[in-house]
Amino acid sequence: MGWMRDSGDDWSYDHEGYLVAVEKIDGDWREITPGDAHRGEFHVSHVQVACSCGWRSERLVAPLGTTWAPCSVFTDGATDDLAYGIWADEHRNGVAERSRHKLLRGSA
Repeated sequence: MGWMRDSGDDWSYDHEGYLVAVEKIDGDWREITPGDAHRGEFHVSHVQVACSCGWRSERLVAPLGTTWAPCSVFTDGATDDLAYGIWADEHRNGVAERSRHKLLRGSA
């Protein structure tokens, strides 16, 4: 389950934030996906804050004890709160600013 933030604007319902696990394989970073479900639960060392629109934060070092189990990232509540803050501040507020700017420019 992800995060929603109802701003009252139509665009706000098109975005759901959540944590994704990432791993480095053969020198390349990849997101751990439902296709990895056969691996069961395992520890992860890096995560990204993500949005259903495709936006991703920078890679972040996951706290010790962070695990991925089909198909969710499990970490502590403080990390979840920090991740929500990144999504809200870096992504959602930027979407709102860009949306208002486009509407103003489009109506001028």
